[in-house]
Amino acid sequence: MDINKLDEIVEKFMNDSKLYVETLPIVVEFSKNILKQQIPTVNKEQYSKYIELNDSIKIIYSFLSEIDSNMAEQFMNILKSTDENNKPYVNFYNKNDNPNGYDEVRDGRVFIYLENSSNDLFVILHEMLHKMNECAIINENDQIMSSFNRDYFSELVSITGEMMLGNYLVKNNIIIENDLNIRKRARLQGTKENARDIIIENELIKLKQQNKKINVENLYSVLNQYDKETIEYMVLNDERNDLNRIRRILNNNKLSLIRSQRYVIAVELCNELLSRNTLVEDFIKLHYALGNPNSDIMDTVNELNFNKTL
Repeated sequence: MDINKLDEIVEKFMNDSKLYVETLPIVVEFSKNILKQQIPTVNKEQYSKYIELNDSIKIIYSFLSEIDSNMAEQFMNILKSTDENNKPYVNFYNKNDNPNGYDEVRDGRVFIYLENSSNDLFVILHEMLHKMNECAIINENDQIMSSFNRDYFSELVSITGEMMLGNYLVKNNIIIENDLNIRKRARLQGTKENARDIIIENELIKLKQQNKKINVENLYSVLNQYDKETIEYMVLNDERNDLNRIRRILNNNKLSLIRSQRYVIAVELCNELLSRNTLVEDFIKLHYALGNPNSDIMDTVNELNFNKTL
């Protein structure tokens, strides 16, 4: 394993991504909170209902209509839209035909792999919200980029939308509580892995901030700084035993922090938003703020009272 390469990767990240390094301490605290959360109890592993695509679309449209009629119309318009070659922007596939298919928005198009179960409702809304608040900024090198505002909070709208939809579905007897818990469990389990990424990569960055070279000796010395009862020790000790994340950084030639923190921030702040009396209003504000290429992250932080994030 080329530890010298690891040192170079971390140094490059610190030089290229200073805003993310500056906000890392609060993201680490969020990560520890995520790792403390209890996984929801699931009584049955399978979703309870078979739901066809057209029915899923109708249900999501009804849900969005209760929140904001403009969002509901935006949802339907994107579903119906095509490019100059009459190719749809939203593409649906059968998960059984492509088990490795990945739900995502890529190059302006939405790709969704359907199970024909209750889970499709969550996946469709999640990816469509990404598309609905998509915005593009052209930099000086003619590269298309997202605003830092959207990059930082990009998963928050989609994950909060998922949870709001889940509560709506249970309330209206469209799904049962166990269905929602299956989705919650999957979301939290994935985010716990993102939290582990952040805690490990934070220690790598701290070594460089202390002007220490990332080498085997310094990596092992990090573990001794923490009490055995701490979350940091648990995560770092697990990594010492298998080095999975270190190997992934080397294989990918980059840290995962930017992507991982999106989910940690989203799950932590989603929990906060769901507890607010102003949930719907704040959700709408955030959605439209992220879709504005000229939006400023500090304006969003202040308007939505996310002051503990930056």
